[in-house]
Amino acid sequence: MEETNVANGIVKGLVFVGPNSSGKSNAIHAISVLLDLLFIESEISIPLQMCFYTGDNLELSYLFEIDQHDILYEFSFNRSGNVVDEKLYLDNKKLLTRLGQEAETELSETTHYHSDSIAKNVLFLRTIYFNTHFAKFPILKKWFTFLQNSVYCDFSNNLNIAFSPKTLNKLQEHITEETVDKMNQFLKESKIGYSVKYTNESKISEFSNINLGDKKEFFVKKEDCDYWMPLHLESQGNKEFIPLIPAILHIINNDGMFIIDEFNAASFHNELEELIIKYILKNSKQSQLIIATHSTNVLKTSLFRPDQIYSVDFIGNEGSVIKRISSESPRQSQNLEKMYLSGIFDGIPNYRNK
Repeated sequence: MEETNVANGIVKGLVFVGPNSSGKSNAIHAISVLLDLLFIESEISIPLQMCFYTGDNLELSYLFEIDQHDILYEFSFNRSGNVVDEKLYLDNKKLLTRLGQEAETELSETTHYHSDSIAKNVLFLRTIYFNTHFAKFPILKKWFTFLQNSVYCDFSNNLNIAFSPKTLNKLQEHITEETVDKMNQFLKESKIGYSVKYTNESKISEFSNINLGDKKEFFVKKEDCDYWMPLHLESQGNKEFIPLIPAILHIINNDGMFIIDEFNAASFHNELEELIIKYILKNSKQSQLIIATHSTNVLKTSLFRPDQIYSVDFIGNEGSVIKRISSESPRQSQNLEKMYLSGIFDGIPNYRNK
């Protein structure tokens, strides 16, 4: 699956599977916390991100590869929600070092910063970016564009978050005729069997019209049907799928991360789950699809390589343990879903029907 699932030697996504409360969402949350801290305007409650089982600081480390350049970013917070330290490396060269409210950096004309210009509870890299936009560091600028293009969806809480105002407006606030045309093209290519329009009124049967006043909504028309049904009267699966399409098209055309938590809670048919995954992996260039799910349907070699699938277990006071199933060296012809359900890859509940 080198052509569809790999870009520049890096897999274009991964999936976490495991029992309820094993830590799948936390694995994804570690990524969304980085994006929240760098881009979301509202204050993030750091104490709520802390591990409840230890008094240690929150320590996070991220490694990205952009155009064959390594970017390592590390930071930690104490339990009061203040930054303890912060470091940024580009190809092993240190560009930012922060300790408390003192910092040294090569990212701006000013190289030394002191407490009067450093907020206790805000990442200094965020401040540097909004002041300089990394004008002299194109790789870092491209990295931040990648991060800002990312989209986070949590189907259990009906959350759909984009990390730049431009992307957010494009996905949620300004649905244009061009957006609808692209959505219909996607639906036609995928042979899903219906069309959409975005309007405030429509004839929904021979006897009924609907007018939403100033509010617009998606309307759906199935093949061989003459009428358009408002989305709020559609099935739960369609209510979740139709608004997701702009995000799918966005991540196809803009390199970033598409992070989906509780993918199984989306009320999608198995075939639709597979279609979404295949479409993104096949058509994206260097975007990454990151999923947490209970749906074992996605554990297929036609969708993911074994090195893209991780099982998650919660083991008492040790916490969550993540295992890459390629460590068991499964063969391409083997049924990964069946092997997982039999317990070979761990990350399986202990309860069984008697």
